Amino acid sequence: TESEVADEISAAILEEGHVAIDFVIVGSAENGANPHHDFSDRVIEEGDVVVVDIGGTLPLGYHSDCTRTYVVGKPGEKEAAAWAALRKAQEAAVAAVR
Repeated sequence: TESEVADEISAAILEEGHVAIDFVIVGSAENGANPHHDFSDRVIEEGDVVVVDIGGTLPLGYHSDCTRTYVVGKPGEKEAAAWAALRKAQEAAVAAVR
């Protein structure tokens, strides 16, 4: 479930040196479209797109924030097309900055 994944992530970031967990978002399928979702008992299924957004406090007071989007299993045509469009946009942005 989203909740189980959130628990594993929380334990992992504490184990890696964070002193506090500021937020954990695990949004699968339609929940991934809600930027203020936290996590639920929804079972993550094959083919789901899952948005993970985590942040915590480090010992010296710095704060981390990392957002990633995953597909469980092999992405479908729609997901692959979206990824390709995002990659193309990122490459264009990097080229423009250079």
